[in-house]
Amino acid sequence: MKKPYEVQNFWTVPIQAPLVDASCFPPFSCENCKTLTAYFRANPEIIKKYLVPPPFEYVSDIVYAYVSDFTNADPNDGYNQGFYDSGLVIPVKYKGREGVHVLYEYENHDYAIAAGRELWGYPKKYAEASTKEEDGKVIGIVHKNGKDIIRLEMDASKELTRPIAKPALFPHFQIKVDPKPDGPGIDSKKILSRDSSMDFVTKSYVEREIKVELQGIPLNRLDEFQPLEILGGTYTVGDFHCTMENGWAKVEEVLI
Repeated sequence: MKKPYEVQNFWTVPIQAPLVDASCFPPFSCENCKTLTAYFRANPEIIKKYLVPPPFEYVSDIVYAYVSDFTNADPNDGYNQGFYDSGLVIPVKYKGREGVHVLYEYENHDYAIAAGRELWGYPKKYAEASTKEEDGKVIGIVHKNGKDIIRLEMDASKELTRPIAKPALFPHFQIKVDPKPDGPGIDSKKILSRDSSMDFVTKSYVEREIKVELQGIPLNRLDEFQPLEILGGTYTVGDFHCTMENGWAKVEEVLI
């Protein structure tokens, strides 16, 4: 790691005052990463609204909200404070391939926000988040602008009557856009895909009943995705690895 007085010369924005440096990019890992996820049906017309303009196509009305605890991230990888990751994800199809598009995403540290936004076009914004296990329940909360915009509560005692019907969870298809510096408009626009799921080592996994509460704020209209039917929740604990082989994105298409 560079000392404070050393001159920076890296490829983030800006060069001399980056929020992240090379240590925050692949490879990095987090042992015992915990993720609480709720799968539910949302209004298909709302999902389709967010798929305009193309290139993504509508697949299903099953979406998911999640809260992930990365506070145990390896400090040697640059994440010396750890972080929370959370969001809302919708299924999409791109050129015949099914995957998902991260529509809303939140982190509680600026370096985690910058890495995902600058490199891969993830829609990361700042929000406080937490997960806790108490009284046989697992609770995940995302708090922004005075509201709990995501609140998930899984009851470990309430088993599901059938397995959760999940959409394809990978790859992530994201649109990376860079604005023009000299006036309104887009300087570059690329379709990226990313899938590091093959490097995740699952230690425990359960499916149970779950409650979902979503609230909207300006530019974060999670309230439009109110559950029409909650299919169930999952609680996963495992070792997350973002490797050099699978952690980087692939450029699928250059639109501009």
